[in-house]
Amino acid sequence: MGARKRGTDAVAAIRATVAGIDPEIVLDEHEEHLLTAIARAYNRAADLDRDAAKARAAGKSSRGVTELLAESRLQENQAERWAKQITDAAQAVVTSSKKDWRAQKAARARWDGVANSKAAR
Repeated sequence: MGARKRGTDAVAAIRATVAGIDPEIVLDEHEEHLLTAIARAYNRAADLDRDAAKARAAGKSSRGVTELLAESRLQENQAERWAKQITDAAQAVVTSSKKDWRAQKAARARWDGVANSKAAR
């Protein structure tokens, strides 16, 4: 049961991170599928860690144990990439909706200056 908790805890942490970015963000269907995949990947990593511990205790070959641990790390790395994809998407929504009006005004002034100087020639 504890192994399944790792995936649920990871998904809860991602949801909390997204809510911390902006509480009004609603995850779309693709992001919900990614959360499911993240939970499965972390649960699979926990299962592989448990299998590696059993293999080590049973005196299995070190190569087999190393392969199990490497696969576990791959699962965790993939889950972390997916989590970053979700948080980056949430961050992009927030930054696009909250513009820096002063920077936009300065850029507009620079553009107008360039456009006006070309027109004057």
